[in-house]
Order: sequence, then C-alpha cells, then structure tokens
Amino acid sequence: MTDRLLGNKPTTYNLLTANQFKFSTSRIPILSEFVTGVNVPSIEFISTDLKTAYGVNIPIGTGKYIFSDLTVNFLVDEELESWREIYEWIRRLGPMNDNSEEVMYDNCFDSSTTAELLIMNKAYKPNFKFVFYNFFPIALTGLSFTSTGSDTLQVSSAATFRFAYYELENI
Repeated sequence: MTDRLLGNKPTTYNLLTANQFKFSTSRIPILSEFVTGVNVPSIEFISTDLKTAYGVNIPIGTGKYIFSDLTVNFLVDEELESWREIYEWIRRLGPMNDNSEEVMYDNCFDSSTTAELLIMNKAYKPNFKFVFYNFFPIALTGLSFTSTGSDTLQVSSAATFRFAYYELENI
C-alpha cells in the first residue's frame, strides 16, 4: 500500500461514500444490525518542544499517540435489545450501588473486546477494515420519547467507546 501512496497519480478517482460501511463486534451483535453511523476516530502523534538556548524551540516526537473516542449511532428496536446490550455491558463494568451484586470484571481486559468497521467500495464489497483493540463502552445516550409529533419517529441512541488503538487493513 505504501508504494501506491508514493506514486504520482491516484489508483482510482472513485470517491468514498459515507453509507458504505458495516460495524460489528462479537460482544454486542444485536446492535450491529441497527447501526446508522460511526466515526473513524482521529489520531494524534504527541510532540514536545526541545528547549534551546536560542529563540526557537525544536519540536520532537514523543513516540506516544492519542486517539479520540469512537461514537456509534444506532436505531433502537422495540424490545430495546440494541440499547440494552450496551447498557448491560456498562453496568457490568462496576457496581452501581451498595446493594448491587458483584458485577465487576476481574481485570480491564475481561471487559473489553475487538470491534471492526468494514469500509466498502463502490460495488459494496469490503475494501478496508479498521480493527479497534481493547474496545469498551464509556457512555450511552438516553432515550427520547415524544407524543407531539404526528409522524412515527424511530428512537435512536448513541454509544461512545474507548479503545487502546486501531489498525487499518486492506482486504
């Protein structure tokens, strides 16, 4: 892939479209069927300034990265299964009150999993795969209901996840 990127011309002029993706993870398989949107998190390489005796500091790399959080938007089914999968996962991360039975995982790696985001080409065939390692939820939006609208509106929600890092693979 690196050799392709160093060429003088692109290998294709087909543009990527935002609706050609499939998100999945074995920990929450029902949610995967209701995903309407997902972001590829930004990556930042951390740098610091090397102080000099002159008027300009020299920026140098630290060898560390920061990834932003991954957000998954999804529709909620009438049995709340897509929403409850994440809710129950978050609840198992730690007890909510003194009366809670012990629900914490033995270690942080038992509470995480791997997630995949497939990016399709124009023929809807898998082209690239983002793999997120040590993936776990940190937030789940609430559910909003209203009786003022005349149209039927689907209820949607969003979940935010943290992860250690991700890799991009050609398929």
